[in-house]
Amino acid sequence: MPPVKAAPKSSRKANRRASRGSAQGALPYLPLAALFVLGLLLRTISLNSDVGGFLAWNEANYLLIARHASLRTILFPTLKGGFLFLETPPLVPYLIALVSWGSEPGVLAGRLVSIFFSLALVVATWRLGRLFFSARAALVAAAITTVAPVAVVAGANIQTDAAYLALTVLAVELYARARRAEDGSMAPFGVAIGFASLAKLFALVALPALLLWEFVEGSAPKAVRDARRWKALAAGLAPLAAFYAFHVLRAPSTARTLILGGAAVATTFPHRFDVLWALGVEATWVFSPLVALALAAGVVAAFSRPSSGERLLLCLTAAYGLFYLFFHKHSYYLLAILPFAAILFGRLADGIRPNVLRRLLVGAVLVSSAFVSVIDVTGMKLGFSEIRRFADAVHALEEPVGRVVAEGVVVDNIGIVLDLYVPGLQVWRIADAPPGHEGERVDIPRDSAWLLFVASPEDTEGPGLRLFMRERYMLELFGWSIAEAHRNPNYFRQGGYQLIRTGGFWSFGLPVLRSVPALGFGAIEPGDSLYRLRDGLEVRGPAPGTDFR
Repeated sequence: MPPVKAAPKSSRKANRRASRGSAQGALPYLPLAALFVLGLLLRTISLNSDVGGFLAWNEANYLLIARHASLRTILFPTLKGGFLFLETPPLVPYLIALVSWGSEPGVLAGRLVSIFFSLALVVATWRLGRLFFSARAALVAAAITTVAPVAVVAGANIQTDAAYLALTVLAVELYARARRAEDGSMAPFGVAIGFASLAKLFALVALPALLLWEFVEGSAPKAVRDARRWKALAAGLAPLAAFYAFHVLRAPSTARTLILGGAAVATTFPHRFDVLWALGVEATWVFSPLVALALAAGVVAAFSRPSSGERLLLCLTAAYGLFYLFFHKHSYYLLAILPFAAILFGRLADGIRPNVLRRLLVGAVLVSSAFVSVIDVTGMKLGFSEIRRFADAVHALEEPVGRVVAEGVVVDNIGIVLDLYVPGLQVWRIADAPPGHEGERVDIPRDSAWLLFVASPEDTEGPGLRLFMRERYMLELFGWSIAEAHRNPNYFRQGGYQLIRTGGFWSFGLPVLRSVPALGFGAIEPGDSLYRLRDGLEVRGPAPGTDFR
């Protein structure tokens, strides 16, 4: 038997590399699964929190539609009192109703539907990145979409943005794949963009972006003549067109008013520097500072050496960026830019050498963004329980409450949340008054039983007043808690930071920093009168001294 010779070192190295490649091929989705776990952890921090804080009216709005949904009224998405809601198509609330089949749709079911689409957006971003660039570039883009604050906060809220965007990114991928093949079917693209538009009309912004891409690529004439595209679009958008055509033909003026509300009301580009600066600062916190820099770098780099895929992503980023600047300018609209710009950064990061530098850079971006996301959750979603507690107090009363008298700011901010928690409550809105009306008497309905208003520490005195508290949370790491002064839970701009020693080295969690009065109500007795004060309201009458400022 001849002796066995040892393989050369070069052969052994080649075998080890082949072995590693085989192992990676066997587990190609392991990094994506890790992102799934991280994304789920970030998005479930506020899973059981009460409706309140960030866009609470959106959560209440879509939950109420889901609760009123039935097969008999499928064409009539309605809120309290049969009020028709047509500003956004009803796919998402109807999915919440479907998931809750047999029981009343609740907060948990609604948020789980949103989280599902938010994680689907991560996968869709990864797939689109892999289509045009490397697996590594796609993974970086998916990671950024996993941890960016706007994706975490809006993605765990009961609203339509994660759903329409996940479906839109999928539609873009399917369009690009079909376009590569002469005989490829455009039907999957049509189905995806059809469902995306049924989730939110913002999905349609992708269509002019795709057409612009065709012009940039020099293939617009061919695309316009291609019957595949038009047939797919016609079939995909037919349900949306039929839904709105039904309402326009049924009641033209009403439909026009209901459809063209919301974002369509404010249509103007910002001209002043201070406005642009404020929008820029808000956008920085929407993505987190390092992610914002990374996205900007990816966009700039794409202009220097644009490939076909980069031109497509630039067209989509520009389309949704202009849409944000022109319509309404809600900061969460910037979520639509995230997946496309993130892929561009992934493409840029893929070329950074050496590998250790790339990993340190990407790691710093991701860790900082995840940290900002958790801080945002503590300041924008946790502890906003005052409306639910007020509802519990109302349900516990022995006698039913008459109409509630409420200041305008209360009705505008939490009126629909009150509809969710206290369905039978009737709210009478006190008309807003210009400055200088101190001491003016306010006429109120005779059957009003309570005065309801937003309270603050300096205007909470007065007998008969009951306050409902709001908790402010912190992030505790290694026994140190970080508190951030978030001024408005509906915006991502952060305030000052405070570092507090709260425990031992192994202490982690989300402790409560303090409780603040956020909502109050008090009785309005027969014969009482309501007067305006400089900083609130005062009840005068049979019970002198009862001051609800």
